[in-house]
Amino acid sequence: MQPGDPQLQISEHIYGHFAEHLGRCIYDSFWVNEKLNVPKQGRIRMDIVEALRKIKVPNLRWPGGCFADTYHWRDGVGPTAQRPKMLNM
Repeated sequence: MQPGDPQLQISEHIYGHFAEHLGRCIYDSFWVNEKLNVPKQGRIRMDIVEALRKIKVPNLRWPGGCFADTYHWRDGVGPTAQRPKMLNM
């Protein structure tokens, strides 16, 4: 296939959406305290998941933005109290 070919299709998963640690975008918004009385699965707010589905976001990349430059997924695995704390450089 060549560029401009009508059969060429770009996957929607290339674009998606990313979430950054700006203000309360993640904590106390998408990712909440387990004691907060809102519909959630684990600590993810399901009303936000539904809103993302409504606008047809094919995937959410988190962490996104500049935070992802220095974040390694291994730092988010294991018992919460033993995970390294880090600041967004």
